Amino acid sequence: MNNSSWKEELQSLAASQWGLFTAAQARELGIQRNQIARLVKRDLVESIDYGVYRFSSGYEASHADLKAAWLSLYPKKTAYERMAEQPFDAVVRGRTAAFLHDLGDFYPTPFSFAVSKRRQTRRGNIHCLLEEVGPQDVAFVDSLPVTSVEKTIADLIREGEDPTLLGQVVKDAARKGHEFDTARLSVLLNPLSTRSGYEDGESFACMLLSKNAGDVQKERFRQILSALQASRGEEGIPALHLNSRSHAKSPDSPTNPECIQRLSSDEWVLSLALRKKRL
Repeated sequence: MNNSSWKEELQSLAASQWGLFTAAQARELGIQRNQIARLVKRDLVESIDYGVYRFSSGYEASHADLKAAWLSLYPKKTAYERMAEQPFDAVVRGRTAAFLHDLGDFYPTPFSFAVSKRRQTRRGNIHCLLEEVGPQDVAFVDSLPVTSVEKTIADLIREGEDPTLLGQVVKDAARKGHEFDTARLSVLLNPLSTRSGYEDGESFACMLLSKNAGDVQKERFRQILSALQASRGEEGIPALHLNSRSHAKSPDSPTNPECIQRLSSDEWVLSLALRKKRL
């Protein structure tokens, strides 16, 4: 392999995984460490993590340090190969997942991953938990497999995170318009309900969402109603008195646990407003 062709092959590999490559991946292409060392010496590539490099002239990927850590867990495999496997071999979790979702106020390090097979590391910036995360609990954020918002919340509770910080995670998710999967959240919280003082996962989930997301969702409800009224050019849409105690147990009340899941749906909000208008 001549000098230009192996560099082009390495650049092509890096371009497919956020501008990064590992020394192990390079060896799989027949590229030796001394060749990489020459690129480093000429400032063409730079080391950003143990055994992980980035082309200096390329774009700087967001969360590059986290992506480098993810690549370093299984350094011989390409990102494409790993993304095609089920279950995922490593999923961002815990505080790192909350950070990546931009929820709450957490530091991402040490980077926390759920790994499907036992993986030991002595590196202080990485923490691995043996746990196979199913596809229903995985979301993609910035091209990385990350635990879903619901799974992230359950993991933070399991790890005993501060209730105030946890409440902020739920509020931030609601403000971003996240549609909570209360059925899945209930399942995830069920094993944690008794020790947290709840009868089951459903009651735990309903309390968590109504306490921390209820006001945010009610405000969003008001904004949609106002926008609907303005678009119709009418004054006749009645006030819903969302703070009234008389609505606390109504099926349409945003504070009713049965209503939490559907409250985040704009279509339901608009249909309810139109129904009340007709009445």
